[in-house]
Amino acid sequence: MTSFLSHASPEIVQFAGRAIGNFSYQDEKNRNLLVELNVPFKLVELLRETTDTTIQKNLSGALANVSFVSDGLQLSLVEKGIIPILMKQLVSSEELVVVMTIRAIANIFDETTCDAFRESECMSIITSLVFTNESALVRSDALTTVGTLTENNEDDLVNFINDGDNLSKIHRLAKEDPDEQVRADAWNFLSSLAENDVTKPVFDKKNVLAQLMKDVKQTTTDGEKQDEQVVDQLSSALQVLGRLAAHDDCMDTIFQLFSVFINLAKHEDANVKTYTAMILGNISRKDEYCIRLVEAGAVPILKELCMEDTRIKHLALSAVRNIAIPEVNKTVVIDQEGLLEAVNKCLTESNNAHVLFNAVLVMKTLASGGEAFVDKMFKANTIQDFHTLLERKLEEGQERIHFEAARFFVLIGNVNEEKLKLVMENGCLQGLALLLSSGFTLLHSEALSIISKIVGDENYRKQMVEAGFVEELIRLLLRQDIKEDEKRMYEDLQICILSALNIFQQNEKAKQTIQAAQETLLPLKQNEKLCAAVTQLE
Repeated sequence: MTSFLSHASPEIVQFAGRAIGNFSYQDEKNRNLLVELNVPFKLVELLRETTDTTIQKNLSGALANVSFVSDGLQLSLVEKGIIPILMKQLVSSEELVVVMTIRAIANIFDETTCDAFRESECMSIITSLVFTNESALVRSDALTTVGTLTENNEDDLVNFINDGDNLSKIHRLAKEDPDEQVRADAWNFLSSLAENDVTKPVFDKKNVLAQLMKDVKQTTTDGEKQDEQVVDQLSSALQVLGRLAAHDDCMDTIFQLFSVFINLAKHEDANVKTYTAMILGNISRKDEYCIRLVEAGAVPILKELCMEDTRIKHLALSAVRNIAIPEVNKTVVIDQEGLLEAVNKCLTESNNAHVLFNAVLVMKTLASGGEAFVDKMFKANTIQDFHTLLERKLEEGQERIHFEAARFFVLIGNVNEEKLKLVMENGCLQGLALLLSSGFTLLHSEALSIISKIVGDENYRKQMVEAGFVEELIRLLLRQDIKEDEKRMYEDLQICILSALNIFQQNEKAKQTIQAAQETLLPLKQNEKLCAAVTQLE
């Protein structure tokens, strides 16, 4: 097949190129075979010589497909002079020549070739194609490739969106381009820019943020029934605003429309509700804003969103958690009819890590309000639901959910003796063991705050001994991986552990374990603060 690339007939050459393109499309084994046969370099030579647009189209497509694996081929192609050839083809009047050339550039561009592409006119030509080419396919591929050319270099990205009115032009493409795919690509590009902390401020600087807000406000006040395209445009704009709102300066600007967003949270479209929930979560990062959101009636609406699908649910929970942080808001949140029950349902029924984590954080935030709040949680069976959560087997990588659930038990147990007894009856011991098993001194200290309270009780002491707490505490006494900024906290932790172990010795099994570890504890005597406590264990 590859031999046909050298055929005298242009028609056979172009069909051979098409076949090679199909043969190597997303097939690494076939692609590697073609590389071994030096086919990519034959394609370069043929493209250098031909002016036949049909051949250019098929050979450029083949070159794009054979270059999809980055392994050194890209640099070799550049050294063979492919860039000037591709630059010439970018200004072809033939649509598919330009499309295949753009795709070849996207696959040949990598960290080894980026400097060579920067020295060419590649970026400026492709940018021009985005905004001026009549072909929707060219505009779409060009816009995607701009993202490829800038994604790993923040300087290039910042230069691109600061160059003239490029950012505004992309926003106009997103709103006004006649092709649906181009509009979608433009919104996706804006959304990726809105996620980048370096480029977020440029939206404000270039007045695109103000335009996005104006569009959202206009869409929600025109009074006409919204067709599918209008709703898609609205949800896309809200997604961009949601990501921009994570930037403090943008948040302050976006908050000005908070009443609009509260109303949009009741929209019938799932995407609109999703991104509105994201906005409400990201603009509720100042106490002042949280208070105003509560006063405007955000809590009952967010409660309803906590019962929506998974995407909406986890964002709504995040917003509830933020809004509940100011002390003045906690009562309104916890007293909202059905809210505790909705969050409890998330804890017991959801399998989504984001939902579970945010539900736990909501409850932790409310529990920090004190005994009155904790009492309401007991009445709503929240403690039992946390016990159920701790006993659930979660997927690998979701350990933090269990850690935070265990910290919730510590928070409740430290309220008073009555609450301590109740959490001990609902899995607190399991949570303490989990905290001790972590690699974090802070979590160890939180666990000791409860252990120190219950170790004096013979029954609890026996349960902890049987659960291996003594061995775990001895292990923590001898950690060698303490960071410099944790040393003072760790030293205080060691004192608490030694004090607890001294009481543990009232249990015969624990006493034997501690005595067997005496030799390993001797180095602790070198620390003046620990010496007396270690000696007391002997």
